[in-house]
Amino acid sequence: MILPDTNILIAYFNDYKPVTTLLDPAIEEKQLLLSIIAVGEFLVKATVEEEKAVDQMIAKMGVIPIDRGVMDQAVRLRKQVLRKTKRTHLLDCFIAATAKVYGATLLTFDRNDYPFRDIAVRQPEDLKKRRKTKSSKV
Repeated sequence: MILPDTNILIAYFNDYKPVTTLLDPAIEEKQLLLSIIAVGEFLVKATVEEEKAVDQMIAKMGVIPIDRGVMDQAVRLRKQVLRKTKRTHLLDCFIAATAKVYGATLLTFDRNDYPFRDIAVRQPEDLKKRRKTKSSKV
């Protein structure tokens, strides 16, 4: 399962090929999760066309809400980074918590936003390399 960060959603809707080649198959295979936080952040600056496209994606796939489990995990992550004096925004903690609770790989362009050791955080090139390795073994 892949959970895209806001910057990945922006790249996807801008038709950035390294991202669309990863997310399109994940959408087809129902291996994409959408965080309500990432979607909300994206929609703040979305065009009318992008809003319609996101609405269609949500209608097809749904969106992961914030429940008590995600909230509790986000609070733990935020406290963890505050103790280490790293600056991670609370919204990023909610996105990371969603990935952790749902066992997803968090896909982002900026790993520094997610300094958590117990969450799988990858960049598009990481997953692209892994896909090539798997397909060459077949």
